[in-house]
Amino acid sequence: MRTLLTLQTLVPAGNPRPVAFGTIVTGLLLALLLAAPAGRSQSVSLTKPQIAVLNLESRGVDENETATLSDRLRNELVKTEAFVVVDREYMDRTLAEQGFQMTGCTLQQCAVEAGQILNVRKIVIGSIGKVGGTYAINIHLIDVASGRMEQSFKQDHRGRIDGLLPVLEKLAVEMAEKAAGSSPTSGQAQRKYRLKIFSHPSGAEVIINGKAMGKTPLAGNVPHARKLNLVIRRAGYTEWQKSITMEDNLQVNAELAPLKTGSSKTWLWVAGGVGAAALGTAAYVYLAGRESNGGNNESLPAFPWPPK
Repeated sequence: MRTLLTLQTLVPAGNPRPVAFGTIVTGLLLALLLAAPAGRSQSVSLTKPQIAVLNLESRGVDENETATLSDRLRNELVKTEAFVVVDREYMDRTLAEQGFQMTGCTLQQCAVEAGQILNVRKIVIGSIGKVGGTYAINIHLIDVASGRMEQSFKQDHRGRIDGLLPVLEKLAVEMAEKAAGSSPTSGQAQRKYRLKIFSHPSGAEVIINGKAMGKTPLAGNVPHARKLNLVIRRAGYTEWQKSITMEDNLQVNAELAPLKTGSSKTWLWVAGGVGAAALGTAAYVYLAGRESNGGNNESLPAFPWPPK
């Protein structure tokens, strides 16, 4: 009705003069703009890619546990804030309504077909298998338009199946980082912070998220909001461990206690922020972008990111 009223105003009643064609076109465009529903997001496709995660294929693993791990992967991808992840219930309902089945096609072909039905840009497929006492995870990110496998991730885990939960968190972070590196983003998604790691004594091995990064002292640039599990160890000393999230430039000082002496001062952590707290034999000291005493600004050996 709004469009009809607008068209009527283009040629007022009783006006014998012809109306210019350009005026009519302008009026039509204005009418269409006015008729467009307000509040509709017009920038979704320009920000985060919409993806769907198919349930991981179970190979010698209980299907219920595999389904639970598939849900965890979805949740971890949501937490990265790099993707718009399709809800599992919506995905299952939509595919069922279309009569979609993972039969008569390769896994990659089926993934592309499912992605077209769900109208997403990317789709995640993969499997969880078990060989002896080792679980093997394989995850692939498929571009629906081209059918090309853009990313592939694999990780082995020896131990209980619940040990795969942090593995999936790590894989989701890696997927988000690679996606951010292949497409333009803005704001905190591109921000990186400086992480410096010292120990006393120096020369201790540094392990980040299960990967050996080098020996202290060393430094590197880590993306915003990345979660790190740090382990610092040296023969003859108590192992130092801490989980951190990169929200600012951060310096870690680990004081390693000798195993024989049983020093009451096991470690010292220095990070971005302001404040101080003590708990048992561990002390936390937060400095707002400043280095602790003993730190310096000399060039430190760099560790790569992401961990290889």
